[in-house]
Amino acid sequence: MNKLRIILPLGLGLVLLFGEVRCYKIKVLVSNRGIKFWLVEDEDTPLVQVMVSFKNVGTAHQEKGKTGIPEFFSHAIFCGSGKYSKSKFAQKCSQISSTMSCRAEFDYLRFALCAPKIVLNKAIPLFNTLITQPNFEEDKVKIIQNGIVYSMFNYAANSFETAFFSIIPAIIFKLHPYGNGQFGSPQDFMALTIEDLRKYKESLSITDADVCVCGNITENEARDLVDKVFARVKSGTPTIDSVKDVGPLLTPQVKRYYVEGPQSSMFFALKSEPPRSKSRWIAEILHKILGKGNVFKGRILHELRTQRGLIYSGTVYPVDYVHSSYLLGFLQTDNSNVQRVIELLKDIIRDLRENGITEEELIFAKRNLKGSLLISLRNSESLCNFFFHKKRQGFGPTILEDTIAQIDRVKLPEVNALAKELNEDMCFIVMGGAKE
Repeated sequence: MNKLRIILPLGLGLVLLFGEVRCYKIKVLVSNRGIKFWLVEDEDTPLVQVMVSFKNVGTAHQEKGKTGIPEFFSHAIFCGSGKYSKSKFAQKCSQISSTMSCRAEFDYLRFALCAPKIVLNKAIPLFNTLITQPNFEEDKVKIIQNGIVYSMFNYAANSFETAFFSIIPAIIFKLHPYGNGQFGSPQDFMALTIEDLRKYKESLSITDADVCVCGNITENEARDLVDKVFARVKSGTPTIDSVKDVGPLLTPQVKRYYVEGPQSSMFFALKSEPPRSKSRWIAEILHKILGKGNVFKGRILHELRTQRGLIYSGTVYPVDYVHSSYLLGFLQTDNSNVQRVIELLKDIIRDLRENGITEEELIFAKRNLKGSLLISLRNSESLCNFFFHKKRQGFGPTILEDTIAQIDRVKLPEVNALAKELNEDMCFIVMGGAKE
């Protein structure tokens, strides 16, 4: 059973474990090959997490017609690597209780490894092989390609991913690289070749890498680990970020996509503050009051589920890209309730804009935000995730303490001033069985 951790704002990395104070440290290190990275020392776990991302190689950074290459690559590399077939590679990872993943994003390509420290000498070479020596066997890669294209046409199979990665970006980032979506068009995706994948692999370089290591590991061990992860990865020259900053286009509309079944998934977009904005934590308070994290005291669940029984779930969360941020809302309801939910949600937004929040709600939101943060950092993987993403956003290693301090500093007038900028005339996307 995981031990509960409460991160206390009493200096760097103080952790209370059922009354026992432990300390982890965040260090900025440089490997023997000159690779700068963060080490989050966590003595409480025998696991080691390694997270690596390459910037400016995501879907938004590809030339016209090639948008889907990063997504294609993130699947195709698991078709076999080095001397291992697809099944043999998976078996080798399973035998040492290690997991590896690759994910394409709009701005990055991200890899992750989780392995017991005792088998790192076996896991790291496998991880390096995954990154640097994909086989791209034509028959297996073609199966992957056909499967992805099928899912693009058959969006009912995964309506959330389709909405999040394709439909919503196309609407709110029209005529911007983010608007091309995670996959591009089905026609463009089918035209991608193995040569495209090989060329893309060669674009990954150490100079564009962000790295975070977390676990019960020493500085010297971490330096050696990072150098081994990047063995056979070229040094390269920094890529140029040609994507421009953009605000989401929040044109009022309701777009419907038919998915057979009694339940509808509803999405809406609102303005948000970027991670490094001075108003970000003011916005986070407002998001929590609206309903971030499926909180029952948030207005969405309280008014639409508890009081009226109209939705199964409802949450909002900020979506942050390098060049834009927006607030995504996600609700699930019976098909017959869709229009009523839209109307009532507009009422909730309007009330926040006109009347703001109360002092009691502010106190609740602050406590809940800090509590959610502390609970989410209860294991090594979540610690690594948190610091890795903050590192990519340009924050320093004291971000945890800074975050708690920023939450505490938020005042009621600041939240209500930001609430006045809300607009209830939103863009809604409905994916479900309601045709009208």
